[in-house]
Amino acid sequence: MGEFVEFVTAMWNFFADNVISLLEWDIENTYPEVYSIVSSINSALVAVGQSFCLIFFLYGLAQSLENVHEIKPSKLVGHSLRYIVANVAVHYSTSIMIWFWDVSIGMITLINRTLVAENLHITFTDAVNDLIEDFLDFDTSDLSLLDIFGGIAKLISMQFAKTPTLLFLLISCIAVLLIGAAIYIYLLARFLRILVEVSLAPIGLCFFGSEKTSHMGITYIKGFAGDCLFGVALTCVLYIFAAFMGTDVFDLDGLWTDVSSWFTGFAMWQFFIMMLLKVVFFALMVFGTRTLIKEKFNM
Repeated sequence: MGEFVEFVTAMWNFFADNVISLLEWDIENTYPEVYSIVSSINSALVAVGQSFCLIFFLYGLAQSLENVHEIKPSKLVGHSLRYIVANVAVHYSTSIMIWFWDVSIGMITLINRTLVAENLHITFTDAVNDLIEDFLDFDTSDLSLLDIFGGIAKLISMQFAKTPTLLFLLISCIAVLLIGAAIYIYLLARFLRILVEVSLAPIGLCFFGSEKTSHMGITYIKGFAGDCLFGVALTCVLYIFAAFMGTDVFDLDGLWTDVSSWFTGFAMWQFFIMMLLKVVFFALMVFGTRTLIKEKFNM
């Protein structure tokens, strides 16, 4: 059991370290083969995006020409300028989207160079391992070979007495593994989503070709900027959370003093309760950051 718990804590520490490094991934340099595919898809869709730009431009121009008496040269010039800007944006859509990403990576790197997040780790000590081994050990000193059935009954009763605690320990470890994997997959999916958004950028930006459809282009840009800002906000959340975990907010030593007289092995429970609390709060922070960006920045 001790080896299993050590494996779980090591896996969680691996997830915690990789969450921070994953947020710093550079689209162009981390996986150049993937970026090459993204860039190729983007380039293939540029012609499609420019065609839609022309369609949206003609659509907006036709709406402006409905009332011939209200036609103004300034309005026609505005439509033309909008069409030109939209075409340029579609043509350079990769550079525009990568610029947003580079700005977010720069902010994340700046924060990472300033702070440390050691409190995201779970420390599995030899003392905790000894407590677990002592808990799983059966005291057979008072058993007698002459009383076989009585000895078997005592062993069974000891096993049943340990089963609830053992189940709690196993469930805690499995929960830590599942939550850690879920967080890593969630952030990896966010990175893949950004790659898809860069690929489809010509389609997203072509809506700027008309005043009537420009709000859709703004929504696309805001969504991508929100995904980039999510990484920055999550980095801040992780370091604040790590500092918070370094305080005595979950310090159970005082409680241990009160219950040590009637609750043997509480130090072992303290370790698992602290581990569960840290992991659950960590998950809530990660999954809640996207909602925070939506609510506060409307992205």
